[in-house]
Amino acid sequence: MTSDEGTGGRGFLLWYSGRATSGTVVTGMMKSMVRGPGEGLTVTVNLTGVYKTGGLDLPSPPTDTSLKFYVPCKQCPPMKKGISYLLMGQVEENRGPILPPESFVVLYRPTQHQILTNLSKRCPSKTVQAAGSQA
Repeated sequence: MTSDEGTGGRGFLLWYSGRATSGTVVTGMMKSMVRGPGEGLTVTVNLTGVYKTGGLDLPSPPTDTSLKFYVPCKQCPPMKKGISYLLMGQVEENRGPILPPESFVVLYRPTQHQILTNLSKRCPSKTVQAAGSQA
């Protein structure tokens, strides 16, 4: 996972700008983490913000919406239940939302909201069939 250390809290801007046409960018509170399938984990996040859908059909605002991410690496990201995160991952056609090792996951800070909102207006993503979301 990419870290935000040493960037003054703006490391996500570099990550986001390099992935303007693909991926998903959301904020949310970690609800659960379950082993499997295989060597990975399934992480369920209660969404608080959706800035880039990555093709997922997510509501805006994401009231009472949870999203499941597949995390192929058990050690990353180091997330804790009940903590809010900024998650920048990918969407795989056959698996849905995924947080591969090159994903960007950091603690969410309210100051990031306006920056993410402005970026999402510059780089909109197309919305298609829902995958991995639960209302």
